[in-house]
Amino acid sequence: MLNGLLQLDPAKVRLGITHLESHHAERRDWVWHALGMAPLAGVLQHLAEVAKATSTTFSGTDPEEMASQYRDHYWRADDHALRALAYPLTSGQQGLVQGLLDLIYTPWLDGITRNFQNLVRSKGYPGLGRANEATADYAMAGEAVFFVDGLRFDTAQRLSEKLQGLGDIQLGSSWAALPSVTATAKAAVTPVHDRLTGRVTDRDFEPSLADGDKDFSAHHLRRLLHEKGWQYLEEGDAGDPSSNAWLQSGDIDKEGHVKGLKLAARIDTLLDEVVERSEELMAAGWRKIRIVTDHGWVLTPRPMSKVDLPKHLTETRWSRCAVIKDSVDTGYQQVGWYWNSAVSIAMAPGVCSFKAGQHYDHGGLSL
Repeated sequence: MLNGLLQLDPAKVRLGITHLESHHAERRDWVWHALGMAPLAGVLQHLAEVAKATSTTFSGTDPEEMASQYRDHYWRADDHALRALAYPLTSGQQGLVQGLLDLIYTPWLDGITRNFQNLVRSKGYPGLGRANEATADYAMAGEAVFFVDGLRFDTAQRLSEKLQGLGDIQLGSSWAALPSVTATAKAAVTPVHDRLTGRVTDRDFEPSLADGDKDFSAHHLRRLLHEKGWQYLEEGDAGDPSSNAWLQSGDIDKEGHVKGLKLAARIDTLLDEVVERSEELMAAGWRKIRIVTDHGWVLTPRPMSKVDLPKHLTETRWSRCAVIKDSVDTGYQQVGWYWNSAVSIAMAPGVCSFKAGQHYDHGGLSL
């Protein structure tokens, strides 16, 4: 019956999934499900949650209001889409789930992203000038800042649940620096962001050192942290809690770029590694662990729709963003680079891509 829904419009697909869930939810209490012999009854739960959360293509009066609605409720659509994609199924069943999500999740994701982009166009981007971490809030000592690349809000919710019992857990959110790529947005949340600047000659969205025309590399991150009196903790290094420290993990984003859709099945394992590392730090005497990230990402069950952006208009072109030569009008929404507003960045519309074949990527303008 799920196969038959693939021929329907999104509204009817949602109704059909909801109807099937009402009839088959009880099967998840049967022994066959416990034995792994009723997988579709299991994944149906997540499809039903996606159907429920995506029934409204929401918007708001400004980007902040839209973000508040997302934080309060709509992040669950992303979470359950991931859980559905991660569910252990045969390849044919996985294809069915991807097809259903392409009908109910992708159009919703594209719609709310375009609504958000329109609000940014008319009201401005709230993250301008305040995407960085408030370094004044750091403890004088005993605080470890744990950077996790690509810890999207819904995955942060899942991580928060996994951390329960380790101490007082607080979850917050902030706007990413634009474009929402690691080179730009990670630099903005380091404790040394005040030592950085952007030049119109910078490439690949990487800022420069303010006191010298050099790219902000991993070497300079370590050096500037040391000058600040901070430690840089390598993998497995517990450090000295008598001062502060920076440590990092890039596995979520790295696996998204490498594995695409298969990232969904890896999320729990990757988050468990963050929990394990946090436990090690606490055992070593660290009193506070601040887990920070740089950007979220888009993951679509079918490759993102490609839109055309001629290469001759661009200095650098990535999947979801591009540096535009001489700030020419491309017809796409353009924003200033976080580190230098004179650099014009074109944003892919909705959940489209400037490159073909992308299931996973980031750098654009979305919740």
